[in-house]
Amino acid sequence: MNDKEAAKKATHYLYNTGCRNIIFLSTIHGTSVGNRRENGYNEAMKSLGITAFSVYMENYLCFEETLIKVLKEKKVDAVLASDELSAISVIKNALKHKYKIPEQLSVIGFTNGIMAENFVPSLTTVEQHAEEQGALAAEIMIKRIEKKLAAPMVQEILDTTIVERESTLPVKNFNPVI
Repeated sequence: MNDKEAAKKATHYLYNTGCRNIIFLSTIHGTSVGNRRENGYNEAMKSLGITAFSVYMENYLCFEETLIKVLKEKKVDAVLASDELSAISVIKNALKHKYKIPEQLSVIGFTNGIMAENFVPSLTTVEQHAEEQGALAAEIMIKRIEKKLAAPMVQEILDTTIVERESTLPVKNFNPVI
């Protein structure tokens, strides 16, 4: 999976719902995955002619206070969160402070897990197709064990999709080509 392209796709998706003050929120900054996702967000924002703004959460102890301060000061209308838990935490804390989801604040997170589907409102996500990733990895490993695949590294990039749920406004004409 190409995390950078997935973040670009998610940022453009938010833009195409009408959001313009989109921030990137990360609890995994400093990791290779977090950095790639942030780079994708930054590139998308640059291509849209909008100033990027990232928020780094060191831990969840000051999550609410930091988030609400940023939402108010930056007049944020959308959050691209680096992972599922932080996206759900954004929604939970925004609702606590009377934000209407998605009318006042849209949220997208990465990983299409059980929490995303069952949280209220349900979370729009970047689907990473974990089962397909696992099956492909197993297939490559078996081929290597059976000596049907040479030792050099094999790179397979799976596409991501946006799973639209209740945390974002609908898009009528979303063009995922970036």
